[in-house]
Amino acid sequence: MNGHPSSHANGQPGELHVLLHGTFAFFVNQDGRVEALIPNVKNHVVRAGNWLAETILKPGEYCLEGVDKGTLGNNVLDPERNVILSGVRPTEETPSGDKDALLYARLDLGRPARVSSMLRAKVPKADFTGRDKSKIKVINGTNQVEIATLQVFTYKFSGDAGVLLDKHPWEPAFSGGKTKTINLHIFSATETEHPHGHVSDAFNACLKLFKDAGSNGEVRLKLNLHRPSPATELGDRPAGVVAEEMEDLTPRMRRIALLGRMKKDSRDLTNLWFDNEPLSPDPATCGSPGGNP
Repeated sequence: MNGHPSSHANGQPGELHVLLHGTFAFFVNQDGRVEALIPNVKNHVVRAGNWLAETILKPGEYCLEGVDKGTLGNNVLDPERNVILSGVRPTEETPSGDKDALLYARLDLGRPARVSSMLRAKVPKADFTGRDKSKIKVINGTNQVEIATLQVFTYKFSGDAGVLLDKHPWEPAFSGGKTKTINLHIFSATETEHPHGHVSDAFNACLKLFKDAGSNGEVRLKLNLHRPSPATELGDRPAGVVAEEMEDLTPRMRRIALLGRMKKDSRDLTNLWFDNEPLSPDPATCGSPGGNP
């Protein structure tokens, strides 16, 4: 069961935005196809679906279907907006649901038409330690990198009836507004306040999913991030994505709790959004690295 309605019609054309919130490791193959790897991280929940209606994404392997192939080639992730590791390959581990496994899920996201790396933190290269520190590509003219805490992969599709994330019960729905867009949210994050050291632990869990490509993939990377930085760089928001949809799970859960209290006290709900909080710096937001061979 994949939760997608059967239909003899192709449906309407449009764009799909896949919003990946939190901790993911991305691997870009030579043909530009992207694997999104979700590491096993203590206290993390993994969910996917329409905004505010995401459901648990079980451990396993998934494939995005019904979208057109983009033309980005293997330059999918902007090296000035992401941590890019050269000369690596991803783990071949099969997601099992074992609490001690490194890999929780593997998503085949194909080749997007474009990628928006948003809510970024600037991290000095000096904050990384380990033997494979030299594999990190720094921003030209600097000695730092950026870590995106929200990636938006955008695709074209010829008919919405064929769009699905196989094996997951997601019902695609067009968002409001003039643009014909569908937004799929995938979270790999905590719902509550992050304990001390959690951000570095989550990022390092991503790094453990890569191996040295020059060693036939047998040698794991020796690389750690030991100091998190606040995500202060916003980036351009794609058309069809509203600011509220960029919010991570922790502030969302705080807001839902506040909503319950306000409704109970019959307070004015227009005050629930008062300072554009989704776009505010969050020093405790988990980020994601990417790699290619």
